[in-house]
Amino acid sequence: MNNEISTPILIIGFNRPEHMQKLIEALSLIKPTTVYFAVDGPRDGIDGERERVIATQNLIKAVSWPSKIETRFLSSNAGCKIAVSSAIDWFFENEEYGIILEDDCIPTFEFISFATRMLIKYANDERVMHISANSFFIREPNYEFNHYFSKLPGVWGWATWKRAWDKFEFNSTRVGTRTAAELITNYYQNRAISNWFIRYYRESLSTNATTWSPHWTYTIIRNNGLSVMPTVNLVRNIGFTPDSTHAYSKSFMAFNDFIFGGFPDLPDPREIVSNNFLDKLRFQVIRKTDPNLFIMRRIKVFMLPKIFKVLPTELKQRAKRLTSKSEMLTKFLQK
Repeated sequence: MNNEISTPILIIGFNRPEHMQKLIEALSLIKPTTVYFAVDGPRDGIDGERERVIATQNLIKAVSWPSKIETRFLSSNAGCKIAVSSAIDWFFENEEYGIILEDDCIPTFEFISFATRMLIKYANDERVMHISANSFFIREPNYEFNHYFSKLPGVWGWATWKRAWDKFEFNSTRVGTRTAAELITNYYQNRAISNWFIRYYRESLSTNATTWSPHWTYTIIRNNGLSVMPTVNLVRNIGFTPDSTHAYSKSFMAFNDFIFGGFPDLPDPREIVSNNFLDKLRFQVIRKTDPNLFIMRRIKVFMLPKIFKVLPTELKQRAKRLTSKSEMLTKFLQK
């Protein structure tokens, strides 16, 4: 393929030279003219990690096709949360928009082309804050356009603008008098999705949390923003391995069964409005693959009935009264 792409691309890596090699090989076919590489530093006390980080850096140093390469190699380990978010900060200190790929996200040329066109099309529309690479529908929707607007942004290959990322902040819990839970619930207008993300966001506020993406999603929520979502999948994630920071679960292997590529020859949507029906279809996959939801389902199906059986009669009666008063808990127990 002899197509040059001028859209700036940020590549974020760490200690997986095998993944970085595959990503560089994919990009060599696309030949982007501006690439930023950010690599976190090795952790202390992890055997062989320094060598793997250096191997990753050496692969980057050997890249020769772009006209502009910028590198940011950290000498010590910042951790996923800070390493990724600060790399994006660095990227947008120098660019007005761009594509972001972590080392395990292998893009099709269709994604680079789609993201480039969307970055231009929605550059000045404050409502649009994010461009995703995948929709992951269990079944193909009967939809007349090539993309839709979603409240469920994905970060396995994505793009955005400096104007949007400048709104990013960690650990935001209130907007005016409204709590995060209230904002999330009002934004999604869907109890299952709201409860799922409220739990994720609360976990990300922990001092031990290593994730950055819930804070980005919440930034979009706070600003009532939307994500552009293609109706097909355009970036394959190859990172479901034991050395993955967050994506090592047998349930994630289901994503290997999806088809990637095949962007439809359909028009763009005529209006910018969230498609709640397609978001519900997308959430079906989240419910089937998110290991945290599996844990909650096991608790509901197996543990709660057993606990209820051994409760004293007085506590059973109290639990029944609480259940009858709480529609949320009733539905929770019935699912």
